[in-house]
Amino acid sequence: MRSTFLDQTPIRMGTAEEFACVARTLKDASFDEETICRTFKLEDMSDVGSITPDDVERARCFSAVEAKCSI
Repeated sequence: MRSTFLDQTPIRMGTAEEFACVARTLKDASFDEETICRTFKLEDMSDVGSITPDDVERARCFSAVEAKCSI
């Protein structure tokens, strides 16, 4: 059987520099635990599985309204 990156522990799909770039980009976009929990009214990040497509759409609409109000 052919070996893949999933066979490696820990899983590494890129360099440390690439990971840092992705982490920085997500942070700059406020894509972090605190923001996700606040946006979806979650008590804990482990509740993220309860988010529905409707919840995502409501959050998207709210963000659009919020952005227009700050102009």
